[in-house]
Amino acid sequence: MAAALPAQEKPLLRTFAQGAAESYRVEVTVRSELRGVRPETIGAKTYVRPFTQAAEATMTWNAARRIVAVLADGSAEIEETREPVSAAYRCEPEEDPAARKLQEALRVVGAKWEQPLVLRYREARDGHLQGLQAQEAAGFGEEQPRLLTPWLRHALRPSVLLPAAPLRFGERWQRRPQGPVPPWSAVQGAETGEWAAAPGDAPAATLHVTQELTGEIPPAGTPGAAAVQHEPAARRGSFFADALSTVSLLDGSLLSAVRSAARETSWTLAPVEGLPEPPRFAAKLSVSVTIRRRP
Repeated sequence: MAAALPAQEKPLLRTFAQGAAESYRVEVTVRSELRGVRPETIGAKTYVRPFTQAAEATMTWNAARRIVAVLADGSAEIEETREPVSAAYRCEPEEDPAARKLQEALRVVGAKWEQPLVLRYREARDGHLQGLQAQEAAGFGEEQPRLLTPWLRHALRPSVLLPAAPLRFGERWQRRPQGPVPPWSAVQGAETGEWAAAPGDAPAATLHVTQELTGEIPPAGTPGAAAVQHEPAARRGSFFADALSTVSLLDGSLLSAVRSAARETSWTLAPVEGLPEPPRFAAKLSVSVTIRRRP
């Protein structure tokens, strides 16, 4: 049964103890997908046949964090060690050369996650990180604006970005994008968050945060356009992320998290004679992360 916990009039902040250690199991799934249509002529009529080419990689590792030092402002120097456990790759259709190319591209990303690693970085009391490079997303080949790359850099960490607002259950907050997001135009989106009481007897709370962003893409920013050998007539980009993080109310440490994000580029070609509607294509890269604290 969930513990009855009053709302706090101050933001929840992390409390670090020098020398403390935490251990987690992390599972990450990356999926690369291309959807579109192919013309098919039967008799005197031309039809379009949908197709999907996809590849998926799943990696699991143990992450151990140690608080090396606590600084005067309450932030901490963190040492995080990663020990790989397993890795698996697949593509669909299995015999499709294009799907196999997607799979090989994911192997480049997964290769570094299959290796032991030691990271050193600084974590503020509100969960913001400093000194952590973007190597976690190296190999994605993400074009501007880079949205999945910085998201992944934080999503893989056994920590949470804590909102500046007081912890009040059921009180939703929302923020709009600040400033332009080049090269996208006509950008729309929002970040929404809400605290809720976590199930169980331990004093804990669950933070639910969603992020959404959409925009128009200029001609030079359309990946895959050359592959279909036609100039796209309309292009759109979208990014969506969803994160559920359960946090201890004793010290602000992460107990568990389920996080996912996807970036999609869609484009519509000019009308083709004989087809009932303009051909449409979409390229999507998605990541899901599950983090569980170990005893």
